[in-house]
Amino acid sequence: MTNLARRVAESHGFQNFILGVILVTAVIVGLETSETLVERYGGLFELVDLVVQTIFVGEIAIRLLAHWPGSAGSSATAGTCST
Repeated sequence: MTNLARRVAESHGFQNFILGVILVTAVIVGLETSETLVERYGGLFELVDLVVQTIFVGEIAIRLLAHWPGSAGSSATAGTCST
């Protein structure tokens, strides 16, 4: 499981997806500075915020699993010798 998480976390597609989510978040934050837009689309902004938060929780879970101490290839065990 940690090997899969590591491959996902280190993949360019995953990193680009997270970058895209960050950019969408920046746009939403900018749009939320307009009272008119918040009055009109506030519910949509809240939904997007919830989706973004869920994605970020998933991202951190994947990254934690990818670097879990004691997993093969993790920095915690890198350079150690087993005999």
